[in-house]
Amino acid sequence: ERARLLLLLLLDQLEVLGQIMALDRRAHAYTRLLMEAEARMSKEAWTRATDVSDLVHGEVISLRTTVL
Repeated sequence: ERARLLLLLLLDQLEVLGQIMALDRRAHAYTRLLMEAEARMSKEAWTRATDVSDLVHGEVISLRTTVL
């Protein structure tokens, strides 16, 4: 009887562990998605900032040429 109870307890613990691992996998997957989205947005922001910087630089050069 004692061995049976220990086995049932072990099975319950394994089930709980499996549930925790499933939740952990979902949390990791969600974290990965967030990190990928953040990286994508950072890259887009950097590209836009670079484009604007290039545009402004061109305008400054154009104004210098016009003034001189």
